[in-house]
Amino acid sequence: MRPGEKPTPEQIAKARERAKMTQEEAAALLYMKWRAWDRYEKGARKMHPALWELWQIKAKIAQLEEAAA
Repeated sequence: MRPGEKPTPEQIAKARERAKMTQEEAAALLYMKWRAWDRYEKGARKMHPALWELWQIKAKIAQLEEAAA
């Protein structure tokens, strides 16, 4: 994926699964409802590249915090 490129629904779903998160947990990292996340995974909405990058950063931090606990 090139910088500034919107993620595909498949990329979004795979990343969430690799992070071992539910749609609800993934959405909560960005202060959105799970339905919005579901729309991204179903391809009904396109996720902005900046939002995608922010989620990836926050998901990694959440995983590190969980591992440290």
